[in-house]
Amino acid sequence: MSDTKVYKLPLSPNYVCDWTARKGIIELVQNAADREDVLDFEWEGEGSDSEDELYSLRITTSNVQLDQSLLLLGSTSKEVGDKSRGQYGEGMKLAFLTILREGIKVKCYNGNKLWTPYFDFCPDFDSMMLHVKEEENDGGKDLTFIIEGIGYKLKQEVIDCVLQMQGDYAKTDTSIGSILKGAEHVGKVFVGGLFVCRESLDMGYDFNPEVMKLNRDRANISGWDLKRETQKMHCEKTPAAEVAEMISGQRNDLDYIQYHTNIVPDEVVAEVFKLHVQMNGDVPLAESVSEFKQMKKEGYKDVVFLGNEGM
Repeated sequence: MSDTKVYKLPLSPNYVCDWTARKGIIELVQNAADREDVLDFEWEGEGSDSEDELYSLRITTSNVQLDQSLLLLGSTSKEVGDKSRGQYGEGMKLAFLTILREGIKVKCYNGNKLWTPYFDFCPDFDSMMLHVKEEENDGGKDLTFIIEGIGYKLKQEVIDCVLQMQGDYAKTDTSIGSILKGAEHVGKVFVGGLFVCRESLDMGYDFNPEVMKLNRDRANISGWDLKRETQKMHCEKTPAAEVAEMISGQRNDLDYIQYHTNIVPDEVVAEVFKLHVQMNGDVPLAESVSEFKQMKKEGYKDVVFLGNEGM
């Protein structure tokens, strides 16, 4: 007879009430993505794509087994100094909780163990709380999460949040991430291939995890940091003439570039000057209204003020 254990986690079903099943699933995807360069996943279902269809998602990390201590609050497999977004710690436990709370089943084949989370009444606390049943899984050596009972709408929401689930899409890779050029990604910001937020941008962006630090909830990014990094991407890989056109057109993706001139290549500066000459002729350019007035006062002729700080 196989040994069975039950771990009682002091987590109420109502904890992190703002988390959804989608967020819980993405949390498990995130942990797997932190471990592997290529996400190993599989969707299963009849494929009718009807609103009544239910799907299951299998996420596997090869040759990994988690220690039962990770079921303890405050315990994590993330090492100090690790550049990943997080690995199998508090997020996994909250993922179990939020997925179960919405009536979706989840189980974890953890090497030679099978973990099955569920809610049950705990007389010690006189309340329902999260439990994890541990059973033997003979011969197992991988870490596999299986999530069952995912509706069609939720499936699409998860896919929209995970770039590796989206197949081929238009992008330009840079040293700090990727510029996403498809219409389906306009304004979407990802970190490590996982969706974080929407912003007023003309393109989408996927940043390397070490470039863009996030809090536990992965909810937002500093606008100033975001614009600085999008500018770095374009200055690194987008043709100089195209960057100049974006600056001239005051594209949101290059807002505040005048404050980050140290990252702007000479080629871009030259292309911006060409645009200035095309628009105004080879005449002096004032950077502000006050400078424009001063230059006119000093006798400069044909001075122009573009009114475009980026230019």
